Amino acid sequence: MDTHAAGSDHRFMTESELLAMPESDYMNTAQLDYFRQRLTVMKRELVENAQATGVHLR
Repeated sequence: MDTHAAGSDHRFMTESELLAMPESDYMNTAQLDYFRQRLTVMKRELVENAQATGVHLR
C-alpha cells in the first residue's frame, strides 16, 4: 500500500506505526486517516474486482 496521499506531501502511517502508538492515541486523527485510507483502497479494489467479474460473465 502506498503511504503517500495523492497530490500532497502528507504521508499516511503504516500499520506498524499505528500498532506502536500508545492506547492514549486510540482513534486520533492520524489513526482515523489510516483507516479512511485503508477503506478507500479496499473499496476501489472491490469495485475493480466487481467490474472484472462482470466482464467475465458476459
